Amino acid sequence: MPTEWTVRAITRAMLPVLLVLTLVEIFSGLVLGAFEDSLLRYPSLLVLVPVTIGTAGNLGSILASRLSTAFHLGTLSFDPSDDELLGIALATVALAATVFPAVGVGA
Repeated sequence: MPTEWTVRAITRAMLPVLLVLTLVEIFSGLVLGAFEDSLLRYPSLLVLVPVTIGTAGNLGSILASRLSTAFHLGTLSFDPSDDELLGIALATVALAATVFPAVGVGA
């Protein structure tokens, strides 16, 4: 990590993240568009859209808080081979894999 932040360093650090998030956003819109006919046929399914968005936001907040706490305590480095980073990411994915189907079945 650079010790002195410049506009160039911030851009180089954040541009890949923003590009990946842009692709995720496009994919989400395409998936929602593919289910448009089903949503119009069964309007009760529209209740799930805000719930799913809220749950995803909550999971993102949990991941961000855990990562920032570990980083500030000095127990985490943003190295792809870091076991703690991998564990936190996998735990978040596992939580999402169990919560989203439960919300779908519950509706």
